[in-house]
Amino acid sequence: MECCDFRFVSGEVRCVEREREALVRFKKGVIDERGILSSWGSEDSRKDCCKWKGVVCTNTNTNTTSAHVIALLLGYDYKYYRYTKPLRGKISDALLELRHLTKLDLSMNDFDDQYPQFMGSMKQLEHLNLRGCNLHGTLLPQLGNLTNLRTLYLWGDYNLRSENLDWLSHLSFLHRLDRASLT
Repeated sequence: MECCDFRFVSGEVRCVEREREALVRFKKGVIDERGILSSWGSEDSRKDCCKWKGVVCTNTNTNTTSAHVIALLLGYDYKYYRYTKPLRGKISDALLELRHLTKLDLSMNDFDDQYPQFMGSMKQLEHLNLRGCNLHGTLLPQLGNLTNLRTLYLWGDYNLRSENLDWLSHLSFLHRLDRASLT
């Protein structure tokens, strides 16, 4: 079952400040020629990250006025890849501050970077899509720490490799794996 793609935003509910700051740090590490992240900012009119493009929040506690980021959806359809310029740069470890993040889609962007090893610490992730991100390097067994993972897409990252795929045996909830280009 896919993660809930909905927004919970009402008059007084705003994103958690620590999470907003983490997203701003993530934005600083990328080049955004298409303006995908133009709704992201620190100005008062753009301070609620739950209203930002690609950010999904939920308020799990009705007694609070803050909502947590549960999904970051910045991937785009590969059919348009050759017509548009994707996000470029680095995937920042600032994402570790998104402690309620269950869905991360950065597919079809051009990060041209080492596989971000810190992702093995994002234990709450259920859906991870890094398809076609131009990542390279070695996938470490720490991905086996993502025991809640249900879907994992790595297709199209032809420079990713793994010495050993035993870590997959720790992903007991995994029901969709696309790693066709993993060597």
